[in-house]
Amino acid sequence: MFHMSLGWAGHGSKWLRPGGAGSPEVEYGDTVDQNKDDVMADLNEIAVIGNQGKVYGGIGGSNQGIDFNSATNRDPNLNTAGGFKDDSQLHKSTIGEGERVDAHHEEVLFMDTKRRRPNGEIDNAEINLAKKIIRMISTRKQRVMVVPCPAQGHVKPLVLFSHKLAQHGFRITFVYTDFDHNRISTAMKDDEDDDDGDNNIEFVSIPDGLRPEDDRGDLGNLCKANLETIPAELEKLITTINGSSNNYENNISCLVSDVYLGCAMEVATKLGIKGAVFCPSSAALLVHARYIPNMVSQGIMDESDGTSIHKQIIQLSPNMPSINTEKFPWTIDGSTKQKRLFQVYFKACQASEIAEWCLCNTTYDIESSALSLNPKFLSIGPLMANQANNSSDIPGSQFWAEDSSCLNWLDQQKPCSVIYIAFGSLTIHDNTQILELARGLELIGKPFLWVVRPGFVSGDLEHEFDPLRILGNNNFGKLVSWAPQQKVLSHPSIACFVSHCGWNSTIEGLSNGVPFLCWPYFGDQFLDKAYICDVWKVGIELEPSESGIILSQEIEIKVNKLLGDEEIRKKSIQLKEMILKNIAKDGQSSKNLDKFIKCG
Repeated sequence: MFHMSLGWAGHGSKWLRPGGAGSPEVEYGDTVDQNKDDVMADLNEIAVIGNQGKVYGGIGGSNQGIDFNSATNRDPNLNTAGGFKDDSQLHKSTIGEGERVDAHHEEVLFMDTKRRRPNGEIDNAEINLAKKIIRMISTRKQRVMVVPCPAQGHVKPLVLFSHKLAQHGFRITFVYTDFDHNRISTAMKDDEDDDDGDNNIEFVSIPDGLRPEDDRGDLGNLCKANLETIPAELEKLITTINGSSNNYENNISCLVSDVYLGCAMEVATKLGIKGAVFCPSSAALLVHARYIPNMVSQGIMDESDGTSIHKQIIQLSPNMPSINTEKFPWTIDGSTKQKRLFQVYFKACQASEIAEWCLCNTTYDIESSALSLNPKFLSIGPLMANQANNSSDIPGSQFWAEDSSCLNWLDQQKPCSVIYIAFGSLTIHDNTQILELARGLELIGKPFLWVVRPGFVSGDLEHEFDPLRILGNNNFGKLVSWAPQQKVLSHPSIACFVSHCGWNSTIEGLSNGVPFLCWPYFGDQFLDKAYICDVWKVGIELEPSESGIILSQEIEIKVNKLLGDEEIRKKSIQLKEMILKNIAKDGQSSKNLDKFIKCG
């Protein structure tokens, strides 16, 4: 607690030091006391900022003040004795002459540089002391809690974001589920290159409510955890942390949550702490989520599960991808799964309204139309590209250990010769589709790097899957279970990216100027595919046959077409340059991130 008698000393005296005039200058934690005759306290000289940006204050006796560090006075819903809740009651008469106001050091902003003495003079010593205290107060950093959805594509960008905050002195408490914490710890042990990370970041975990045998790769299970268990566990964790410390600085003062963990903002509001949401997807996806109430009221979709009522094509703004209502991002097989996923998107809509900030892992130049639809959207990415060639060097961001041996293999390949194939953390293909892909690669006859994570292949083939065996003696490929993707995509040997079009993969490919062969699997990946093929024009789409399978001949034809399209390659390089400009020190994304850091 930083106790201070605020005001200007009368009779020509200076600001008094602790213990009286001539004492050492004020240091953190000191109490500055002044005699009644020397003090003209005036609440117009300060603004006491509460957790939700409201102005608080109160009347203190001659020997006591209002303690803004107490739970009672911090609660915006209570009007306690001697306190008030809005700036309309801030008047000179509120605090009497000589009375003392106590406020936490982070909650006081001096506004007295225009105050003059009765004779009209301004005392520079007094102003300098006030400025010193302001600097001291402003350099004290908050403790921020960061919470992602329990999926690889959500954890990774939020870990990167946490490191950005930590580099600016913020103390981060990063929250995994227990299950994810265990597998990330295992991945870090298996990765010899991982260091201990940033000392300003601590990793903690909470239960997800699922049984040990439940599949965490199942979207229905993930949505169930998001909606039913994680919010209550999060509230319990914050309450425990903030209730166990006598030092206010150890309390969680700001919650940054994945926007698709929308219930977290309700927790922040309930506990009276600042809240921001982080959008790990395209801004266009969040725009569609925010448009859900309108689409329901217009009869476009069913309000219970988001099912399309009439098939149509929707485009919310020029230069945004159009979307087929039969392929809404929340449209998946299984009525229960879809209801849960639709509820997640609806909660995201609400969370983006509640939160003080809506941070988007994108850049203005590639999503200007979507970002312009809401002034609260702040583009701060792509965070993947912000960390040049080092995503694998960020501890705590990967569910599986990365196989860096592929980088040595890439070093042995010719420039722009390798087909990189990766389908993210949730895609599953059956035996028939895998065999078609392998045959397509054989027909193409070019070097390939193929990521086959655990659980990627359904059916019996998973236990004996080996594309190199399927391809016979044409040993021109490399197979890994998980790759350092940012490093792979930046390698000069990469010719194109066969991708599921998840947003992380999309922005990593864009930031390295790599053309796409699009193979979306579900959800927002179709929206990202539309960006890539129709808006940015840096890739082409693989078309399934009538049976729903993408055939080997289709793969061969489209890969050869993509590699021979100089216009696509040219546009890919142009987009890369735009993105790198945005994330440079003086770029728009960097400025936006600095804006959040300074104001958050």
